[in-house]
Amino acid sequence: GGGGGAAGLPPPPMRRVQYARVRDIKPTDDTARAFQQLLANNERWRAAHVASDAEYFARNALGQSPKYAWIGCVDSRVPAERVVGLSPGDMLVHRNVGALVKADDLNAVSLINFAVDVLKVDHVIVAGHYGCGAVKAATEYQASRDPLVELWLSSIRDVHRMHHDELAPLTDDDAKDCSQGSVYGERHRRLVELTVIEQCVNLYKMGTVQRCRQESRDATGVAKPKVWACVYDPSTGELNNLDFDVHSYWRKMSHIYRAAAFEKK
Repeated sequence: GGGGGAAGLPPPPMRRVQYARVRDIKPTDDTARAFQQLLANNERWRAAHVASDAEYFARNALGQSPKYAWIGCVDSRVPAERVVGLSPGDMLVHRNVGALVKADDLNAVSLINFAVDVLKVDHVIVAGHYGCGAVKAATEYQASRDPLVELWLSSIRDVHRMHHDELAPLTDDDAKDCSQGSVYGERHRRLVELTVIEQCVNLYKMGTVQRCRQESRDATGVAKPKVWACVYDPSTGELNNLDFDVHSYWRKMSHIYRAAAFEKK
């Protein structure tokens, strides 16, 4: 027993892991060269930060205290920090397919609890995007699709069902170019927006969010975190605030939910 090695011998000394530097990697094919480019990019990125602020990484190593949490889609066209001009350490980021907030998604729920209860962020941003593949897929019927995919998309289908009367008259033809604005069809855009708003409502329904908002309001007079509904348009680069009125939205559901921190505006 104990920490000794075989036959009572002391354990061998720990060996420090040696990492290959970018210049030591010999690419053997296009795939290796593509990955090597990422490492080279990292060296340039790191050097640029050190050149402008020698203590940048030393400060980052001390911990994080972001003011913002971002819940967005996994789509590679929506880089959260770059879209809003923030640096590492400024914003906690969670991404999933469709930018959904689901009570049975332990990953998202853990992130939200950590953000609002531990880091005490002031703002939670739910950011969907036009051209979202999850929203498009949820409006199609594909009986052969993986049942796990169908389960995930079901909440978007529910939003479509709840707002069918509003969505049905809208056209869904994408424009050929973005010279006159977004290229995405009107019905698709509105479903993306309604889905984002529904995720914000799901956030407000969470007990941790309600408790933190109530405690914040009791202590400072301002309920935090504030939840923002936003949509990014890949065809224009704009991040738009939907500015939905959570109080009027909540009054419509007061007979179903009894949520803290909404009894007074």
